[in-house]
Amino acid sequence: MLTLRAAAALLAQTNSLATLRLLANSIGFHTADAVDRDAQHHLGVDHLVSAAEVIRGPGRMRCISAILVPHAHRASTIDPRELTRRLCLALAHRAPTRDWCAVTLDVSLERLTIATVAPHHNGPRITALHIDRRHVVDSDADTLRALVCTTEADGALRHARFIDILGRDALSQRFYRALDRAVQLLADSATGTASPQVRRELALLCASRCLFLSFLEAKGWLDHQRQFLLHHATSQLELGGKLHDKLLRPLFFGSLNTPRAQRAAAARAFGD
Repeated sequence: MLTLRAAAALLAQTNSLATLRLLANSIGFHTADAVDRDAQHHLGVDHLVSAAEVIRGPGRMRCISAILVPHAHRASTIDPRELTRRLCLALAHRAPTRDWCAVTLDVSLERLTIATVAPHHNGPRITALHIDRRHVVDSDADTLRALVCTTEADGALRHARFIDILGRDALSQRFYRALDRAVQLLADSATGTASPQVRRELALLCASRCLFLSFLEAKGWLDHQRQFLLHHATSQLELGGKLHDKLLRPLFFGSLNTPRAQRAAAARAFGD
């Protein structure tokens, strides 16, 4: 099994077609065939890549490892993510009998992508991990480790497992982007004289506490109600708002931070 450090190093050192092949090898693809310009044209990817290989995996699984066309040779609005998306769509359209994965590299921008594509009733479904080679984070390395540890011998099952692993990573990224937007909105809308930096720190603290409450709610630990927060927030808004003073502060400091016997009436009203 790869260590987190070894996985991060493998991603950071992927800087050529040969090292893309090593990356593909690590996740179960082992026999490489060069893809010349005629083959690239047949697959519909010749305008997207400058060099490519197709590497065979179990069953119908195939991985295309590709160096994307240089940044200077494409429209400035098309980034590596979009190029990889178009590459995956072309493969799904031109070679639909294969279960495709892709590892792509934008040499100029140092962006690396590991992706899968699969049929879906709304069109091909693409899941992908996008990596900045100059700043590989632990979650990137951990996702690679999960791919490496996939043991299904059946190609279809392994491909489905890859989709699940990369899909969770994409969901996590969307969640953290949404959280960042919510924190910034909270900071920007706060009243008072605090500096922007302090506002953001306080907004992040408040959001973190709300996430903790959501965890407790999901466990059924807030009065055994799965909609505890929605119910109490709605009730308080109907009474005039002041959610921080009337809901969050009594809940955190009057309830969760206070022994049951010492809680005030407002805190006891929350229930068990």
